[in-house]
Amino acid sequence: LNGRGRFCSRAVETYVSGRVVTTLRAPAGGAWISINSSDPLRARVSGVTIREGEQSAPFGIYLAPNWSGELTLTASAGGVTQPIALTVEPPSVCTLGPDLSISTSIGACVDCLRVSWLNNAGDIFGELDGQPVFQRRDWKKPRPLREVFLLSGDQINPYKLNNQGQLFGSLVAKNRKAGFFVDMAVDAKPISFPMVFEDTDLAGANDLGVVVGTRSSSTGPIAFYSNGREQVDIPIKTEWSRAVSVNNREEVLGNFVDGKRIRRPFVFYQGKVEPIEIANGNSTATALSEAGHVVGFWPANGQIVGFLARRSPKGGWDTIEIGGMPGFDEILPAAVNSFGAVVGTARSKQGSTTAFLYSAQTGIIDLNKALNPDLSVVAGAMNNPRILAALTINDTNEVVVVGELNGKEVRFILQLNNASRGKEVIQ
Repeated sequence: LNGRGRFCSRAVETYVSGRVVTTLRAPAGGAWISINSSDPLRARVSGVTIREGEQSAPFGIYLAPNWSGELTLTASAGGVTQPIALTVEPPSVCTLGPDLSISTSIGACVDCLRVSWLNNAGDIFGELDGQPVFQRRDWKKPRPLREVFLLSGDQINPYKLNNQGQLFGSLVAKNRKAGFFVDMAVDAKPISFPMVFEDTDLAGANDLGVVVGTRSSSTGPIAFYSNGREQVDIPIKTEWSRAVSVNNREEVLGNFVDGKRIRRPFVFYQGKVEPIEIANGNSTATALSEAGHVVGFWPANGQIVGFLARRSPKGGWDTIEIGGMPGFDEILPAAVNSFGAVVGTARSKQGSTTAFLYSAQTGIIDLNKALNPDLSVVAGAMNNPRILAALTINDTNEVVVVGELNGKEVRFILQLNNASRGKEVIQ
């Protein structure tokens, strides 16, 4: 279940992704799997149907806000019962504090897998020997997409993973661009035929199969969402709009240009478009968390300033400016997790870059300075790769970073921990 047995709840209802896996393929008509919770008031779950010929199906658990405790889920089918024990921790356990410690989870070496994205389950996709590859957390090695993909095209460019291991991105075939969304299942063979969206750029997909992106039109780009049954344009009157992400609450984050030609972020939720008011005017949203955090940046006095926004209990949005770093002129947030930890890239006017972490508890930190020297030694690698950028952070505080080693680019994963609590809590 997400590859782990321990989770943190959040201040809002928490959605945890799971997948039921069977040893035999489902018969004609599919197979119903009953799933029960030992505490249905605090952990809601429902059964699933595994489709004919397949051996797995996704399901979700909804955890009550701020709840912690022990939980048992029990799956039943055909007279066979399989329990799984889980531990739910309070949000404070996964909230990074000032006693930050860092270890490398996947090492930095020139010939290693170049990780591009990591989900909460620890599944990754990236590049190996010039080919896109996919790897679930429990596999011994990655598998090339060309061996398992049902798609054909001149170019196949994976973009991101959701927590179910469903992959989306873009492809080019016969000089036409399209977005794709496919379930990679548990054995690296797609269990459902990919959904293909003509003339679109896909930007996000949640664990419930809702996909968002931007389509081309004669008047300009238009943000849309699709629930698998229909594709709907987001109802915002503007010259252009672009979708950025969607979470499991089905909040859609995007950017648009208003009537004064000012770029602004918006959130589309329950049929309504809500612009995010940024006092500094022009601003761009870049990421959305499961808890509803929004991060992005705006220009100010010749610099680029990062921001973190959350809905205010009084209505509207509370916006926090992410502090600057000495020697760097641009703070560019790339991702935010459910506990408010932000990662991204800081850039100087001279072109040098570094990766940063920001949280309310730690402030802004240069990850190069925070990485413990004794932990940067990895088998097959030389000491102290320099971190140039951070690409994403998941809800277990694992960060995908881009580095430089012996003059060549490398990718690796950092595990961020609270030293006083121990890394075993969130690994």
